[in-house]
Amino acid sequence: MLAQPGPLPRGHGWAFELKLDGFRALVDTHDGLRVLSRRGWNMTDRLPELSALPEGLILDGELVAWGEDDLPSWPQLGHRVLHGRQGIAITLFVFDVLRVEGDDTMCLPYMERRTILEVLELPGVARVIDSSMPGSGTGRQPLSRPASPDARTDTTGTRRRDATARRRCHSDRSLQN
Repeated sequence: MLAQPGPLPRGHGWAFELKLDGFRALVDTHDGLRVLSRRGWNMTDRLPELSALPEGLILDGELVAWGEDDLPSWPQLGHRVLHGRQGIAITLFVFDVLRVEGDDTMCLPYMERRTILEVLELPGVARVIDSSMPGSGTGRQPLSRPASPDARTDTTGTRRRDATARRRCHSDRSLQN
């Protein structure tokens, strides 16, 4: 789900997520690897390291490349994804899990999907975004490349903790095939 502009919500029941300086991506590992941009561009051949992800998943995340200062770098990401420079390391920051082991999770509440996501054993090229940012989400939250605790970002997205990823779901909220 893409973030929408507007005032930040207040009160309980919201999860805040970091907005990274990267490319939004849907990563599908059912029957091989497929990586699509939010506009449908197939980036699979540019990101072979994502083939290390477990089979049977569809993940919603953001691809980030790192600058020499260990901060997310939009120019480095462009060199990597748009121009195919393989020597630039990327990380997939995962926001949500939409399918696991072939089962649709989009009718489950967001926090149930987060629980599933947090127990997945993802390789080092992928990291799960922490959805438990406290407060209004307006402060800076540490974001780090695997080797550095000093990088930061300062924009957030929000999700209702009880929201599904689909507008229409069966009332039993079970996994749908």
